[in-house]
Amino acid sequence: AVDTTSPLWKKLVLKYVEDAAKQGFDGVMLDTIDSPLHWAKTKAPTRQEEMQKAAVALIQAIRERHPHFKIMLNRGFELLPEVGHSIDFILAESILIDSNVSTGHFDYFPANDYNQAAEQLHHVVALAPHLQVFTLDYWDQDDVKGLERIYDAQRAQGFVPYVTTRD
Repeated sequence: AVDTTSPLWKKLVLKYVEDAAKQGFDGVMLDTIDSPLHWAKTKAPTRQEEMQKAAVALIQAIRERHPHFKIMLNRGFELLPEVGHSIDFILAESILIDSNVSTGHFDYFPANDYNQAAEQLHHVVALAPHLQVFTLDYWDQDDVKGLERIYDAQRAQGFVPYVTTRD
C-alpha cells in the first residue's frame, strides 16, 4: 500500500503533476485516493488520521502550486469535507453497480449503500457548490435497457454518468 505520509511519495506525485503541467495539461485526476486510507483503516488504524491529513496536504499542495488546474478525485469521500474547496470534480466510481471482474456479473449495490454515497456527495456539493460529480459504472454494453436505467438513476441525483466495460 502507498504511505501517503512518506515525503518521497508526495515528492513523486508532485513531480508527476509538474510534468503534466509542462506537457500542457490543465489538470490532474487522483485515482482511488481512498485506497491507502482504506488500507490504514483496516490494517493500521492508528495511522488512519495521519494518512488522511497527508492526503489532504497533497491535494492542497497541488492547488497552491497550480491555482488554475482542474483537480478531480476518484472517490476519497472522507476527504471531501476538507478538500471540497480545493478540487473541481469528484469521480464516484462504482457507487451504483457492483461488477465482479472474475465472473463478469453485474448487479446493483444495495439501495441503502447507494443512497448513503449519494447523500455524502450531495452534502459536499452543498458546502462547495462549484463541484461537479461524475459517476463511472460498469455494465454489459449489450443491455441497452440496463444502461438506460443506470444513466437515469445517476442523472436523477444530478450526477454526470458514464457507463462502460471493465476493459
